[in-house]
Amino acid sequence: MRVPPRERETRDGRRYAVRSARPGEAGAVLDLFLEVVGEAPYAVLQEPSEVDVTVERLRALLQALEAADNGFYLVAESDGGLVGTLSCAGGRLARTRQAAEIGVHVRRPWRRRGVARALVEAAVEAARGGGVLTRLHLQVFAANEPALRLYGACGFAEEGRLRGHVRVDGEDVDVVAMALGL
Repeated sequence: MRVPPRERETRDGRRYAVRSARPGEAGAVLDLFLEVVGEAPYAVLQEPSEVDVTVERLRALLQALEAADNGFYLVAESDGGLVGTLSCAGGRLARTRQAAEIGVHVRRPWRRRGVARALVEAAVEAARGGGVLTRLHLQVFAANEPALRLYGACGFAEEGRLRGHVRVDGEDVDVVAMALGL
């Protein structure tokens, strides 16, 4: 599914656009993901050494989501560089294709400036307008309080908690499951 570009501005006046990712941007998307994995232990499940995504596999994913009626991949772009991403992938089975999982990643200098909110709001709007998706869901570390506040403000509600599901720096951390009915 394609999402048309929309110009946005951060709280401090920096301009950026939210739009669908292009398959040719797979390398830039992967670079952003690797940067977030390396610096934000409460943002992703993988340790940096466990990331096994390649540019080719990511390019194929971007192409598949571009053609899908129940998924998409968004980027936030400023001055030709990616500052954030949001993946939205609906189920592949007939019984789950109406439900999509989202994942958001934003570069450190752009956090707490409204970029993640803009990505989530664009995803909700696109999902509602696509005619297939009826539910968005996500998982977030319980220790990631800014993300919990953001998702709550965007209408996501906690549906459950996986206690001690992830170990970060030797500490067991809960993961919160959240969802939004469309």
